[in-house]
Amino acid sequence: MELYRLFESFPRANFVRKEWGYEIWFFNTEELCMKLLVIYPGYTCSYHEHPLKYEIFYILDSDDEGRVYLTVGDNEKSMSPGEYEVIERDTPHEFCVRGDKVGSLLEFSTKHRDDDSVRHTVSRLLSLGKGHDFMGELSGFNSVKVLCVGDVMYDLYWDGPTRGLSPEAPVPNIYPESMWDNARPGGVGNVVSNVLSLGGQAACVAYTGHDFFGEPLVGMMESQGCNVDYMTQLSDRPTTTKVRIMDGPHHHCRVNFESQDDLKDADADLMFQLFDEAVHVYEPDVVYFADYDKGLLCPAFLAKALELAKAQGIPTIADPKLAHPWEFKGVTVYKPNVNRLAATLDRPLDTASDLEWAAGEISHKIHPKNVLITRGSFGMSLFMEDGKQHHIPGKTVKVWELSGAGDTVGAVLSLCVGSGMDTRRAAEIANAAGSLVVQKAGTATVTQAELLEAITESSSS
Repeated sequence: MELYRLFESFPRANFVRKEWGYEIWFFNTEELCMKLLVIYPGYTCSYHEHPLKYEIFYILDSDDEGRVYLTVGDNEKSMSPGEYEVIERDTPHEFCVRGDKVGSLLEFSTKHRDDDSVRHTVSRLLSLGKGHDFMGELSGFNSVKVLCVGDVMYDLYWDGPTRGLSPEAPVPNIYPESMWDNARPGGVGNVVSNVLSLGGQAACVAYTGHDFFGEPLVGMMESQGCNVDYMTQLSDRPTTTKVRIMDGPHHHCRVNFESQDDLKDADADLMFQLFDEAVHVYEPDVVYFADYDKGLLCPAFLAKALELAKAQGIPTIADPKLAHPWEFKGVTVYKPNVNRLAATLDRPLDTASDLEWAAGEISHKIHPKNVLITRGSFGMSLFMEDGKQHHIPGKTVKVWELSGAGDTVGAVLSLCVGSGMDTRRAAEIANAAGSLVVQKAGTATVTQAELLEAITESSSS
């Protein structure tokens, strides 16, 4: 058992998230301050000194090779559990963690003051280079057939300048420069778009409504190269449509046309028939279930679909939402977002111990082979069926738009798993893709060339 988990169970005065991990404060009096520092692998804290504070660091956890490193002045040394270091005032120092396990230490010091830090560098990501054949990894995408199953959407962007406030209410006047030119597939359609832009092959099991948006949406997906033979129209449901009103980077409003009810039994049976046909005719290498709580991935459909995929030996990946998080039983990779997972479990998921507990709850409820918890700019945490854990560091970038980032991650993960890549490496590449797509506007896609540059940069930065 890692010792930091024991200390995380103690009463705490404060929890502070850092770019490199987090701190748990136990007390900060005039005489003494005590903290737990948990550093995720791949990160270093800032190189800094304290003119007033005197510190003692006691190492709790590192990996088997002792890859918690302390730099004092110009000297770096590896530290193992049970070792400690005294840091005098006005002494520059920093900690970093290499390997793939979190490092932890206790800090004892004189009183902490916010104005008692002189920082010479910022917290940063270490070099993660591992000598991979990046081009060889991505070239395998071209032969992968992904079956994307879930709620498809018509994403529409009305973009134009803001000119003053409305005389009717304190809201801005937006003057869109185009009405229909900025439409693109959303939801599972965005997963499809990313699979195709990355060189893979895609088919889609989804429904649209018998309405104005349904036919153009299917047409857009087909023109991109998606196999739409397994899409259908349902007369009693609308095409899920999102109209986003924008002024450049400013997202003012979103208008939703949708139904969030589960499919009726007859419609669920029809969708399963299409899924069955896709499995036997299209013969996918991997199935990606993209849930947006719009009714398709309901219990009546999922139970039969997952059973069929398992019987055919096809790996499955699930991106769950809030309506039916525990219906994805036995999937190969269960990929929840940490914020939605916290809402589902009704508990904050701040610490590494929290994440491990959440992964245990997921395993107990649905028995997936792997749990991959995505944590935005803090990266991903992978809990594998063999009991191993891997915390994959994120990358701090300028975020333009968050919508669709999970779709890109899902598409890359599907292509990696479908090409036979091991789950850990698949998660590392998907993580790089996520940091790339949030720098683009709207529900964007990435290309093989962009992804190659991103993972090469991550390995040499």
